[in-house]
Amino acid sequence: MNATHIIKSEYLIHGLFGQLFSWCLEVLPYLEKHGIKPEWHLLSRNYGKPPGFNIFPEILRINYLPTEHMEASEILSLEDLKHREGHPSYSFQSDFALANRLFNRYFRLPDEVINAVEAFFLTYPGQRILGLHYRGTDKPGSTIETNPITTDLTLRAACDLLEKKGDIDLVFVASDEESFLAKASKALPVPVISFQQRRKANRPKDISETTFNEPLFRGHEEAENTRIGQCALIDSLLLSRCHYLLKSQSALSGWSKIWNPQLEAYRLAAFKQDWFPDAFIPLYKTDNSELNAELMTVQDGEISLLQKLKSSLPVSEYLTK
Repeated sequence: MNATHIIKSEYLIHGLFGQLFSWCLEVLPYLEKHGIKPEWHLLSRNYGKPPGFNIFPEILRINYLPTEHMEASEILSLEDLKHREGHPSYSFQSDFALANRLFNRYFRLPDEVINAVEAFFLTYPGQRILGLHYRGTDKPGSTIETNPITTDLTLRAACDLLEKKGDIDLVFVASDEESFLAKASKALPVPVISFQQRRKANRPKDISETTFNEPLFRGHEEAENTRIGQCALIDSLLLSRCHYLLKSQSALSGWSKIWNPQLEAYRLAAFKQDWFPDAFIPLYKTDNSELNAELMTVQDGEISLLQKLKSSLPVSEYLTK
């Protein structure tokens, strides 16, 4: 017996959440509407286990039995499906609950990832936690998708939110740069916790905070692919379990809102695209006039919500046609 359909990709070169997970999510409405339950062969030299480099099952697993028949499998291209049936034709827009339901209907995460998340929070029972995500490395040099934001401004905004809420015991910090954790521990008025994993060391002296540096998911040994991917998943899930989330522009923490649609989440810098989920996470605002003036600078170029809603039809409409 063969799977009736196999979804295959070429080697995908970008991030786990910004490309692989988001593209999977975008084609699910098509699969749902046509009753397709495929096998998946998604290839990534950044995250897939060698020698095949498929991200299944070490990074992602299916949550169903693929439909089978005696004939040869029909091969579907992930890239073709995404560009034909996904964004910009349709978008989940602000419907994080629908994205959550659909993703969990088709996929589940590895047990070792879920177990690591559960074990981490057992250490902090009853604590109210702010999730803080600073995406460094290459992101500060990107002006096409967002505006550069410094670690100093990020931490000042975190202090502002801590004061505003007044009920936060700990800050869980997720970052691809080791130096940010050290700065956060000194700058924040409550204890900082983090998940132990590989991060980029301090930036070279000739690379500033607002210029490009090689991202964490590139430049490692292939044998580390699974660990790099699973750690990214763990950080995203841990952020989703916090009581609040303050984040730079990044799909990793954007997906935290998909894992937990009720999460109170805020984005610090502009997102100049209309891509779900990050485009539909609101910008952080404050009554502190000096801080707000600085935030307005990094939030310049944000696409209005009306423009985002007009750019594509909602997935819920597509599914009911």
